[in-house]
Parts: sequence; structure tokens; C-alpha cells
Amino acid sequence: MENSQPTLISIREAISKNRVREALKALEQWCDENGFDKEENKASLLLSRWNAVKDHELYQSATAEDIQVGKGRVKRDTLELLLVVEEKLKTPNQQSSTAQTNTEPFDTDPFQWFRDLQDNWKQNVNQNAATNQPQPPALTQIFHDDFVDNRHHWNLGDITVNNTFFGASKVGQTYLNNGQCIIDSQLNGTASVYTSVNINPLQSYAIETTVQFWSGNHFGFGINWGANMATFSAYYFLINSIGQLCIGYQMNGQSINLANWIYSPFIHQGAARNKLRLESRGNQFYFFINDQQVFTTMHTNTFYGGQLGMTAVNHKVVGYDYFSVWN
Repeated sequence: MENSQPTLISIREAISKNRVREALKALEQWCDENGFDKEENKASLLLSRWNAVKDHELYQSATAEDIQVGKGRVKRDTLELLLVVEEKLKTPNQQSSTAQTNTEPFDTDPFQWFRDLQDNWKQNVNQNAATNQPQPPALTQIFHDDFVDNRHHWNLGDITVNNTFFGASKVGQTYLNNGQCIIDSQLNGTASVYTSVNINPLQSYAIETTVQFWSGNHFGFGINWGANMATFSAYYFLINSIGQLCIGYQMNGQSINLANWIYSPFIHQGAARNKLRLESRGNQFYFFINDQQVFTTMHTNTFYGGQLGMTAVNHKVVGYDYFSVWN
């Protein structure tokens, strides 16, 4: 890196040469010096994630395939963060005098280098994830619902919000229709349909559904599990209609994304159906979209509660064809 003030182009070159930790430290320093507080925090978080992956590699606490996926994810997120910084600098009302003096001229097309590297890493990671996954253990199906009726006691009904002056008002509904569980929500928040299933989290388990996006915005929809809805705590596996996925957990209302809206070529975009499946084996989660593994991460074999189900974030209509659990 260049002296005390690394340029964005030198950071770009470090990423392209696979010096990810060096690039992230330099990007964190650059953002600090130029007043990009949000991006500085993001760089710090990515550096922590990269160090965690390297620790797993050093102590052989994860498989080689999982390490490769983890490295690829941090690299792509680092590229995306650098692109955000470059785009902010190109916007006149967001440029600072300090930022203008500390940056080199941009290429004619600053996007192309990003696309080339992202496509290359994406192809490698997705191919690795799809072809090198370990064989799943034999499981017994303990729950299945194809939504012919509400025999499993989903919390169907009106979605309401309370107003100080007008009381409760309806902003949507959840119901069964033609073999689907429908979430039709105009809520500025998360609408969930859930029930209770007795899963032993210390043993291997799998959860699967097929979901169809009907209409609405590009916020997420998908699966919740290990949930305690009273304390707003759950794990989640979400996709959206523009080909992105998000995986993480919410604890007492605070969300932590482990996969933060990353692109996957395996997601059917628009008004299409997608099959979502998650598997827990040992201390690892494996996530699949349309039968292709897209993400894996470690976990602690604990649940917040015994509830699970389906969810939709913000204004949209989605329909779930079935919901199945194995343990």
C-alpha cells in the first residue's frame, strides 16, 4: 500500500492480487481519513469476518470447501463496498474536499473491473458449493403441510397495526388459498406465519418450502425457524425477487446478517417459484436454493424457541406451496 494514505486504486489492486486483509485495512484507514463513517464500520466488520475465516482455516475447524466459500463471500462484499465508495465520490453532493484530493482519477468504466472479478469469484464459489457438498444424513420427516386446511394451527388472519388515535387498523392478511399459504401484507415491517414443531437442534434436521413471489417490492421473504416470536428472536433464510439472498438471526429484535443480500444465479427472479431448503449437520448450516447449495456457516445448536414458519418483509404478496421438516 502507498504510504499513509492509500488510494482506492491501490486498494483495488490489492484485492485483485488476493491481498484481502491488506486491502481491508487500507480501505478502513481511507474511509476514516475521508469521513466515510458508515463505510469505515463496514470495512471493520469485513476485516473481522476475514480474520474469522482465516482462524477456521488455521485451526482446521471447518472444511476446505466451507473455507473457500467464506473467503469468496468476503472478497465479493469487499468489492461491493469499494464500489459503493467510488460511486459516492462520483456524486457531487457527496464529495468532500478531503476525498477529492486523496483519490486518483477513475477509469472510463469503473464498473468493469468489479464485474470481471465478481463474476470470476462467484463462478468459483458457486461451482465449489454446488459440487463439493457433503452427503446429508438420513432423516425422518416429522412435519409436512401442503395447506389444504389449517390442521397445524398456523396463526392465520388479519395483519393489524395499532394507532394511538384510531385503534387497530388492518394492513393485510394471511390465509390459505388453492393449496398455498398466502402472506398479503402492506405492513412496513415483517409479517410472519408460524406454528410450533418439536425439533431437536442437537440432531441433524432440515426444513424445506417452495415459495412464489406474486407482487410487491424487493424486500425479502422466506423461512424462520428456532423462533420465539414473543421476544422477536429467530433464525432466517430469505430471498428477494431480484436474485439476492440473506441469511442470519434476530435476537430480541436486533438482526445480524451472516449473508447480507448477496447475489445468487440459482434464484428464479420475478414472479417465479423458488425452492428453499436448509440443513443442520453437526455445527454447520447448509442452505440450498432450487437444489443448489448457496451458503454454509457454523452455528451453536441452540434455538430461541420452538416456533418456525414463513415470513415476508414489507409490502408484498407471496404464496408458500408446502412446508416440511425432517429430524
